[in-house]
Order: sequence, then structure tokens, then C-alpha cells
Amino acid sequence: MTQKKIVASSDLHKQIWRAAYSPYTNSYFIMHGKEKNDCVGIAKFAKDGALEVSEDLIIPLPSVSGTCKQMLTSGKILACLIGKCLLYCRLDKKPWKCHKLEHDITLISLSISPNDAEMATGDIAGKLCYWHLDDSNSSTKSTYHWHSHALECLHYNVPDGSILYSGGHEGVLVLWHTSTNSRTFVPRLASQLVSLNTSADGTLLAVSLANNSIKIIK
Repeated sequence: MTQKKIVASSDLHKQIWRAAYSPYTNSYFIMHGKEKNDCVGIAKFAKDGALEVSEDLIIPLPSVSGTCKQMLTSGKILACLIGKCLLYCRLDKKPWKCHKLEHDITLISLSISPNDAEMATGDIAGKLCYWHLDDSNSSTKSTYHWHSHALECLHYNVPDGSILYSGGHEGVLVLWHTSTNSRTFVPRLASQLVSLNTSADGTLLAVSLANNSIKIIK
């Protein structure tokens, strides 16, 4: 970022749908098509700065329909949204296997808790779902509904995940307190919320809005 220019570029000779970097594995996970099926490939930087895809490290995806809306990593979990499904893989357990969790309508937003114990998703009807994970890769789902339109963005606070931020067309930032299931609100943000992110120490929240502005909230 200090150089303000591209320092490395690679042609992977594959159609790339989504990509996410994992500090846990020190590698990039790249969603692409392989033999007419979507899969996630693993790429790492070579000594010359180019990205190299490892052909022997492939995570096949279950059969799902729809486009990938989001893909991200947090700690030891890789997760993505495709259509009505939440797909996830535990990176601390090999061989890597992709698990599928199904919802009743299309999912469009996703966040993973800092302790990797749960994931949160938002759907096109404004419903928020908590997916509670256990060591056996089974899950339970809790559903809440405040947003009257599509739930566009979600983000857990760091470092403890005690608050889940959500936003959408209402122009209201919602703080879901995960330990009590209570809510507080930051209203009148003047436009639809598009994306959310916190500073490394968790003291600041950046809110990207549809009117091309960013608000920084303590």
C-alpha cells in the first residue's frame, strides 16, 4: 500500500469467481471452475512474487445452484454463500471437506465470529441467522428478523465477537449483542449500508454507504 502500485500479478488461466486470504494457512483460496464443477483451489506466492495454484490441493464443492455472493476466511474457517446455501470448511482439520448448510431463501451476507464458534448470515428478506457450530461439524440455527428489506452486510466486532453489526436499505446500523440477543441502533446514516469493517483493535467501525461515503463510528 505504501508503493501505491501493483507489485505482483499472475495469470492463473482459470476463471476466478471469488478469493480470500487465510492467515492461518498463509495461502489464498480461489473459487473457480474445474471440469464443469465449481471448486476451491489453493494458491501461494512463489519466490518471484507470482501466485501459483496447487493442483493437488482442491476442495470440491457440494452440488448447489446459484452464484457465489461472498467468500471469506476468519481464523480456522473458510466459508462462502451460494444461492440458498452456506458452505464452510474447517481449515484445522484435514483432509479438508466442504460442509453444506441450507436456508429457505437466498443468502446475501456473511460473517464469521472471531472464535470460529458460529457464523451469521443475512437473506434477501432481512432475516438474520446464527449458525452455531460444534466439533462434529453439525450445527443449530437461530433466526431473528428486524430488517424490513434485504440484509446487505454483517460483521462481528473484534476481538471477542460480543457484537454483530448489520445493515441494509433502512440506513440504520443495528448492533446485535450476542450474549443477550438484545439490540441497539445507530439511525439516520443517510443511505443504504453496503459493507462494514472494524479496525484491528475493534475501537472503530467503518460503514460504507450507497451514496459513495464512508462513516467512521467509535
